[in-house]
Amino acid sequence: MAEGVGLSFLGKALGGIGEYLVAPIGRQFGYLFCFNTNIQNLETQLDRLKVTREGVQLGVDETRNNVRTVGPHLEAWLTKANDNTAAAETIIKDKAQVQKGCFNGWCPNLKLRYSLGRKAVKKTQELALLHAEGSNYIQSSYNPPPPSIEPMPTTTEFQGFDSRILVMNEIIEALKDDGIHLIGICGMGGMGKTTMAKEVANRTKNLFNEFPMAVVSQEPNLKQVQSCIAEMLGLQLDMENPILRSSRLRERLLQNDKKILVIFDDIWEEFDLEELGFPLEGGSNKSCKILFTSRNRNLWKGIQNKRYTQLQVLVGEEPWHLFREKVGDCADDLDLLPLAKQIVNECGGLPLALVTIGRALTNEHNQHHWNNALQQLRTPCSESLSSEVSAKVYQALYFSYNFLKDERAKKLFLLCCLFPEDYNITIEDLVRYGIGLRWFEGIDKVDEVRDRVNVLVDQLKSCYLLLDGRVEGQIKMHDLVRDVAISIAAKDKHGFMTIHGAKSREWPKKATYELYTSISVISNEIEEFPGGLTCSKLEFLLIECWNSSLKIPSNFFEGMGELKVLDLRITKDISLLLSSLQFLRNLLTLHLDYSQKFDNISVMGKLLNLEILTFRGSNIEELPEEIGGLVNLKLLDLTGCLELKRIAPGVISALVQLQELYMGGCEIIWEREGKEGGENASLREFESLSNLNTLEINIKDVVCLPRIPLFSKLTKYSILIGYGANLIFVEEYITRLRKLLSLRLLDTCTIPLECGGINSLLRSSALVRLREISSEDAVQELFREGVEGLQHLKDLLIDDCVTPECFVNTMEWVPRTPNVIPPIFPILEKLNLSNLPNLRKICHCQLPTGSFGKLKHLYIENCDRMEEVIWKEKGEDDATNKTEFQALESMTLCRLSMLVGFCRGTDEIEFPQLKKLRLRCLPQLMWLFLNSSNPFSESMENHNATFLSLFPHKVALPSLEELELKDLNNLEGLEHIPISVGSFSKLKKVHVDHCGKWLCVFSSQFLTRLRNLEDLTVENCSLLEKVFGLEMGDYEKGQGKSSVDKIEFTQLKILRLYDLPILVSFFPKVIATSATSTECLQNVKQTLFNEKVVFPTLEVLELEHLDNLEGMGHCPPSLMSLSKLRYVRVRHCSKLPKVFQAQLLKRLQNLEELSIKDCSLLEKVFELEVVDCTEHNSKIFPLLKSLELKSLPQLNHISERHPIGFMYIPRLSILHIDDFDNLRFLFSQSMTQCVLQLQELNIRGCKMMSTIFREEDSHAEILVDNIEFTQLKILRLNDLQNLVSIFPKVTTAVATSFEHIQNPGQSLFNEKVAFPTLEELELHGFQSMNEIWCNQLQTGSFNKLIKLCVSDCGSLKNLFSPFMARYLVHLKELVINKCSMMEEVVAKEEDKEEGRINRTPLPKLEYLELEDLPELKSFCHVTHVWELPLVENITVLNCPEMKTFSPGVVCTPKLQRVFVKKGRVKWYPGKEGEDWLWISDLNQTILHLIKKFMSLQNCNDSGHYITEQQIFKTSGA
Repeated sequence: MAEGVGLSFLGKALGGIGEYLVAPIGRQFGYLFCFNTNIQNLETQLDRLKVTREGVQLGVDETRNNVRTVGPHLEAWLTKANDNTAAAETIIKDKAQVQKGCFNGWCPNLKLRYSLGRKAVKKTQELALLHAEGSNYIQSSYNPPPPSIEPMPTTTEFQGFDSRILVMNEIIEALKDDGIHLIGICGMGGMGKTTMAKEVANRTKNLFNEFPMAVVSQEPNLKQVQSCIAEMLGLQLDMENPILRSSRLRERLLQNDKKILVIFDDIWEEFDLEELGFPLEGGSNKSCKILFTSRNRNLWKGIQNKRYTQLQVLVGEEPWHLFREKVGDCADDLDLLPLAKQIVNECGGLPLALVTIGRALTNEHNQHHWNNALQQLRTPCSESLSSEVSAKVYQALYFSYNFLKDERAKKLFLLCCLFPEDYNITIEDLVRYGIGLRWFEGIDKVDEVRDRVNVLVDQLKSCYLLLDGRVEGQIKMHDLVRDVAISIAAKDKHGFMTIHGAKSREWPKKATYELYTSISVISNEIEEFPGGLTCSKLEFLLIECWNSSLKIPSNFFEGMGELKVLDLRITKDISLLLSSLQFLRNLLTLHLDYSQKFDNISVMGKLLNLEILTFRGSNIEELPEEIGGLVNLKLLDLTGCLELKRIAPGVISALVQLQELYMGGCEIIWEREGKEGGENASLREFESLSNLNTLEINIKDVVCLPRIPLFSKLTKYSILIGYGANLIFVEEYITRLRKLLSLRLLDTCTIPLECGGINSLLRSSALVRLREISSEDAVQELFREGVEGLQHLKDLLIDDCVTPECFVNTMEWVPRTPNVIPPIFPILEKLNLSNLPNLRKICHCQLPTGSFGKLKHLYIENCDRMEEVIWKEKGEDDATNKTEFQALESMTLCRLSMLVGFCRGTDEIEFPQLKKLRLRCLPQLMWLFLNSSNPFSESMENHNATFLSLFPHKVALPSLEELELKDLNNLEGLEHIPISVGSFSKLKKVHVDHCGKWLCVFSSQFLTRLRNLEDLTVENCSLLEKVFGLEMGDYEKGQGKSSVDKIEFTQLKILRLYDLPILVSFFPKVIATSATSTECLQNVKQTLFNEKVVFPTLEVLELEHLDNLEGMGHCPPSLMSLSKLRYVRVRHCSKLPKVFQAQLLKRLQNLEELSIKDCSLLEKVFELEVVDCTEHNSKIFPLLKSLELKSLPQLNHISERHPIGFMYIPRLSILHIDDFDNLRFLFSQSMTQCVLQLQELNIRGCKMMSTIFREEDSHAEILVDNIEFTQLKILRLNDLQNLVSIFPKVTTAVATSFEHIQNPGQSLFNEKVAFPTLEELELHGFQSMNEIWCNQLQTGSFNKLIKLCVSDCGSLKNLFSPFMARYLVHLKELVINKCSMMEEVVAKEEDKEEGRINRTPLPKLEYLELEDLPELKSFCHVTHVWELPLVENITVLNCPEMKTFSPGVVCTPKLQRVFVKKGRVKWYPGKEGEDWLWISDLNQTILHLIKKFMSLQNCNDSGHYITEQQIFKTSGA
């Protein structure tokens, strides 16, 4: 208003002239005085333009989404609108500068006010024109924007589950990789693949603009899939022509202005992505990528630019956390918690099962519903699938089964359910079962069947119906998958019956067994099989039982005439009546593996149809001639039959159909070559086996080899010849049989190489083992043809042999083809050289392309003359002189006393795949890498000069993950080394040991390279002062301060520092001085960790023998440092006054284990004085489970808040206290909560301790009357000479001197303390204790005790009262030794009629050991019928007064020996008469012992020591 009035007044004053002057002058003044109005007008016009631009943009987007061209006038208008919008926003933003003014607001900024006002007016006019033009381009309506994937709330699955976070990070990294365009998330049904895909989409919105998603399903409509993706992209695919549809969709996906992630969910079969319009190359700007989920990991095998990630079951505590999130707080109910844990275990980590069952039980407090859910999970039959819970899991997995097109794959899948849960099924067994069940009619060769079965297994694994087993060659089934398989078998009436587990104690009684086709019995509890079963349709029978009491009737197999496959595995204690097998005339596959005794193996010659026969690990001693009658036998497996010594002559040659023969580990005595009419088979019999293609054999005596090429027709073999051949055998060769030849000959044993065709085998075997060969012949034969003779080798081991100085020297060799040198070891994968005193180098050549191209593992040890591993000569066309070991993954160089270099003659080496590098005991090695700072480096240009470094100046180690440097006492360290780009960046594990010259492990140049370091161990470096050192460039000039402010080890989980006597700090802390040189830098008081180092992920910290360490460190700057520490161990740190300072305590919320030993100056463990926590409500160490304190002489208190007792740790379950001279008690009464979680308590050598619990608190007030250790399972009390009672029965003052006044009548365990869960009790060194238990224990106390050991208790006259002996109903193991006053174990109760015991004590006793009890007269003096039905081991040593076990009858039905030598048990009894004795019964055996002892008493009088063994030697036992 004021601005307008002023201008009007001026116009009137000037009259007519003003009409011409006011307008332009008014405009200029208007810019200045109407500034706010001009800005407001601009803002209004800008808002209008934005609305218009948004409307125009909607039209443009719709046009582009449908792959139509946008008109150039629209493109131009949008460009102008965007530019002008930006300019207008800048003007509006600068308004604040005008309002701020000059001189801190004292004066207005007129110049800026004028300029900005003028710009605002002009820009307002431009915006108005643009708005008017843009209004012509706006439509009244548009199609809605394309839908997107609904954002999913992040659940526990992706917040804390490491298994899922790792997979998701792997997927995201693949999406970032421009070379990968197809990414698959694979896993079995119910694993959470769809959830993972959607979560990945949520977390990659910074990488992609659009996320179209389509469900493909089992029976896909690919046209509908196209339409679904197009619709989510806003693209209208209304044409029917498939080519046009694909072309339009492809154009849309490859638009340059958008990055698109296409997500296909639930793909079962691959389809042509390109044909449907989904590009696999991603376009010129990599704008499109494809993410899919599938149960099949074998999709699109031919596509190179793909990456698959597998989603496995949840592990560890993850299943419980997911289930707990879904089910709610009701899972924490004490009554429901055990059921909840069982349900989680039954789900086997499968997310679908955990989620569906958890949701079904949400907030359900009725225990019947929980029992019902658990029962459904444990009942794998179709009836259990009626509920929604099981039905969803069943349906998800049944689809995968039903989708299998190969009926044999379905049969194989169902066969696997005949094995128990988590059973590792050997694939080779499935091969042999498949042959017997006639699954592969028309295929005669066993090896072809093996290929077919492995293909089927791969198909099932690719669909996640089978999983990898424990080792290669094994598979297993997920528990829920197995349940579904059993359900399918029951539903489709396959006739399966399974008897598995500890609960299967007897053969199930059925009305009929006629319908069963397959029966599996795997149980150690069954004691007897029924006889006379009629199983007319039974084809498959698997029995595995290791019960020594098992009884198999002779007619068990009579009614199984159609049986084709029998796998029988029973304990060696049972003699198998093979005569009962003669009824099985249709049997094709027979497994009699592991430890059977056979009554008459020759009966098996009647099974004329048998094709597969195995005796793996069985105790057969001979293969009789009747076996030769098995003319249809294709495979015979005798692997590991250690007792097999003889094969009757003619047996092998009679097996004319034999294709595969396995005899690994058998010490068969072969007839010597040239000898006729012998009792043993001859190796020449193998000439008759024209069908034999696979052989695994050990030949110990080389003179048995005939002078013919015996094994020339074999395609697969493992032939081990020479001394100890059976020891070299490894069973993996059965499942991964390759061409293996092993020679191990003693010095006196020589063999012509033509015998058995060894010379040709050396030149054709892929795996060659040469050991202890004193002659050069074998090694020379291997390398006789030079480079051309090495093309077949994949695995070479040479150990303790005479060799040439160089294996391959092309400089002295003329190739077959002139000027063409083939590559050295082109397919060799593993090279192991050890104990070769002559070897100086592996090869001396030009290293043609492809040399060592497949080498993965290199191991060289004890080659005393080796100076370099390889000597490379530079070729004419070798411009770069570069050497690459492109496949090498691990390299170990060990005890090479002359080694100074790896590859002489090369300027650059690359190890692109090397993950593990181990260098041990290389005394000549000075540097790892050649550098200009190394002395004499200029002379290194001469490649024949002496090496000074292991590697040349240029070396690349981009994949190195593990580095071990040990016993490199001449090595100058890792300082000042050249590091190529990427080298050491993946380093995860470093171990440095005995590097005597090192002052630090890493220089500061490594700091940026160790981002992935997870495990660091440094030990035995006598000069090491710090782990990381600073270089000159790291100090600010003239300031003396480090330019390195902080080191953060974001991945380090394990740190171990051992035997570093002068180590003071992990990273040095320096202060500024007036000096300008770093020589004048002063070290402040150093602690191990200072504010410069941060460990956000450290979990394990171990410190041992750090003699100069004075402190752990003050609080680091990062709140997360040390916050994940779980395990801390401190040993022999003699200057350490305390472990944890107050500033660190609240960081250690995740600490689980703490062990401190032998720290002579340690005064306290926890500095709690300044921490705000109380004794009852402490937050310190909330997760600590295990605490071990030993030999800390200055430690008078755990913390100053607990001067003579223990502090409250809520979850403590394991507590070990050792050698605390001043500790008087462990817990005060106010600390009774400490024992609630305690499971193991071990106290040793506390001289002043008189009680575990002090009865009254510090104010002499009794707080509790009794204590209950509710979870304690193990209690060990050793050398506590003043301990009177766990909880004193009579209140006494705390002793003030070493001589504690003991209260008479005290028992170690009285009615005030209860141990309801204790399973193991050990008492040692209680010389003054007269009584262990009182007779008034709390109900249930010691009721679960299983093991009791009492030793060196000199005042005990007995161990139990009869009451206590009857009370210990679960005691299995009892050990008593060195109790000098003990007269009986079970005492005689007073005032009992006739001194009898009415109920048998110790009814479950299995093991009894009585040793060094000089006064022991009997186990019990009371006359009683002792029934000890389970006792199997009794040992009696040095009990000279023991005349009987007990008066009366002693029944020990399982006892067969009394041992008199320590360490002897049932399965390792030793010799009768030397290690054990048995005379009719237990009492007679004890009496026999004492009689012989007394008969030799005169030897004792003459000064000879009598042993039990001497007694036996004179007894004639």
